Amino acid sequence: MRWQGSRNWPPRWIGPHGPKNPLPEGEVGTLIGVETGSSGLGAPHCFLIIDWNGRNYFGSLFFDDAEFFKKILKIVEQNIGQPISRIGSLDLDPQ
Repeated sequence: MRWQGSRNWPPRWIGPHGPKNPLPEGEVGTLIGVETGSSGLGAPHCFLIIDWNGRNYFGSLFFDDAEFFKKILKIVEQNIGQPISRIGSLDLDPQ
């Protein structure tokens, strides 16, 4: 998946971090929620919320194509409670 020519998966995670608590990287954690972003930013997007090592982290997915975004959003919503690695391994038909 791409946005403006760059890969958008896996998301870059943000949240609580420090020297003994690094930010998660890659397809880690369990999806615990998804929120649709406001249309004020121009591009269709959503925010993923994961639990990783007992803490919540957030990542964003932006899309160039609104119809593809709707398809991905539905898939992500159906996979709340699943590991991010499982979601990342799903075979997505771009049509």
